[in-house]
Amino acid sequence: MVASFLGRLMTFALTPQIPLTDQRSHRMMIANRDRFRKMPLPAIAVPFPDRNTGRDSRNKVRLMEVLLAAANLALLGTTLAVLTGVTIPTYSNDILRKHLVYATNGLSSAAAQMEQFFQDYRSYAQVGASPNPPCSTPVTVGDFQIACLAPPSASAYLITATGQAGTLSSGFVYKLDNLGNQASVAGPVWNNLACPMSWILKPQTC
Repeated sequence: MVASFLGRLMTFALTPQIPLTDQRSHRMMIANRDRFRKMPLPAIAVPFPDRNTGRDSRNKVRLMEVLLAAANLALLGTTLAVLTGVTIPTYSNDILRKHLVYATNGLSSAAAQMEQFFQDYRSYAQVGASPNPPCSTPVTVGDFQIACLAPPSASAYLITATGQAGTLSSGFVYKLDNLGNQASVAGPVWNNLACPMSWILKPQTC
């Protein structure tokens, strides 16, 4: 027993001793280390590549392309509507005006024939054995029929050019007398505008 005690004493003497304060610090360090080991690690969100991300980007690009195409089509439609609204009526009026020239040319030609008739017979009307006045026989010039609707008198006449049904000039009427007075009535396409002192050759304009 004495030998055992002596062995423990030798072991204690040979073992380096830690001061009391250092022992406390050592125990606290070990306790903190154990507590740190037991603490749960924070969850860290690690982004992983989504295989649908590229597909979504492509879909968004395609959607934008479709929207841009739709917007361009809408703009094109609006532009065409504006151009159509301006161009077609203008083109139609230009074509109609070319047909109305048949009336004015026909009346001028008929008036020249009546003046020649007057030079020959000193009258616009038929006298004795003279032939019928030129305007007594209807003549078709383009879309118009040219004639004196009432028999000329010895000193006056009135020639009328009437637009024929089924033509662009349907409803248009032009008149010319021996004094050069002009009158006209537009057809339905120009709202039946009446011009008592001129020939109508433009829409809504005497």
